[in-house]
Amino acid sequence: MSNSIRLINLVKDNSMQAVLRETLRRLNEEDIDPKVEDEVEKAFVDAMNKAMTDFSAAGKDAEKKSDDENFVKAALKKTPELEKVANESLRRRNEALVEGNIKEQQINEIGVLFAVSLAVAIPRIIELIGKAVKFLSIAMGGKGSVGDKLEKAGHKWHDKIISLIMKGLTLIPGFKELPPDKQKQIAKLVHMLIVGSLAVASGVGAVDAVMQGKTALAGVEGALTAVKAGEVGITKFLSTAISKIIG
Repeated sequence: MSNSIRLINLVKDNSMQAVLRETLRRLNEEDIDPKVEDEVEKAFVDAMNKAMTDFSAAGKDAEKKSDDENFVKAALKKTPELEKVANESLRRRNEALVEGNIKEQQINEIGVLFAVSLAVAIPRIIELIGKAVKFLSIAMGGKGSVGDKLEKAGHKWHDKIISLIMKGLTLIPGFKELPPDKQKQIAKLVHMLIVGSLAVASGVGAVDAVMQGKTALAGVEGALTAVKAGEVGITKFLSTAISKIIG
């Protein structure tokens, strides 16, 4: 190996080490202001509590519409990912019926119900995300400081926020019947969209904070892209991700 190649590799290695050191420094959270952390947590809790009425409305709306066979068919046709998972679940259900596997039949019925219910509830979910983001932006001091506060607050309030979102999602038909690990995965999806929406609304600084700080989550790039694409992007992001989770 030539000296020039070794040098290039060394520079690359050193760069990676520098990134790693900087990441670890951020994750240590030694410089977090407890006051800022409390402020962020309170803002999220207040926003999610205010959004509970919207979750409830979304759940009732979905439950009502899921009884309308024509509406369900139309909703599925508009969302190919959900149509695919619904058809696959129905196929498995029919196989389970033939084989007499009642437990598998019930699980697949839950999958179809949840996919359809969420499809008709998505517009309301987008609406409540918008309300939560608006409230968070105001509560955390407007566009200029949201990114910094999100980054400094770290992950200590993360589980509390996920719990609040899960509580809200139980109002949507079929969600409570899903295994706890799948409930948590879907709650994290909604959380990503809320944080992504907040980042986009707050400007480049907030996006950088979400991408680089402790608030970074697996798949956050996809959430940011979905938010920027509007309702169509969010719908596709949710339906595709949830299909993988409950499939």
